[in-house]
Amino acid sequence: MTDPSPEPRPHPQQKDPHPYKDPPGHRPPTPTRPPVPWKPKTYCLTTGCGELVLSGRCREHARQHTKQQQDRRDATETWRDYDTQAWRLARQQVLSREPNCRTCGREATHVDHIVRLKDGGTHDVTNLQPLCASCHGLKTYNETIKAARDRQRKRNAKG
Repeated sequence: MTDPSPEPRPHPQQKDPHPYKDPPGHRPPTPTRPPVPWKPKTYCLTTGCGELVLSGRCREHARQHTKQQQDRRDATETWRDYDTQAWRLARQQVLSREPNCRTCGREATHVDHIVRLKDGGTHDVTNLQPLCASCHGLKTYNETIKAARDRQRKRNAKG
């Protein structure tokens, strides 16, 4: 018994002249009538902005968002400084010389820069201090808040 032959397939390079069907009443665009937008406008993604855009953010907020992303990227680049032999050696020296937190006296697990690298500090042992995790987190938080306030003051002074 022979199997009935399957329906012939079109050649892979042949394209179906009508890959999809137009909805009823569809009229193709003409030079005098632009195409109908395929997607309605939405509000800018920034909270409180009422500008309607096709997608994402309005021009002003898109620029601000790009700047914020660049600032975040710059901040993460400092982590490269911690993946060096010099940093590991300095960290080990500080923790072996002074095993307790300078702030509260508990066991130190972190080594902190007294002057931040962003502000011109170095990995020199004279710029490093041992801290416990909670004291280090608190100090870092306070420095971050202070830096944000300073940036805001500069922005307000400019404009």
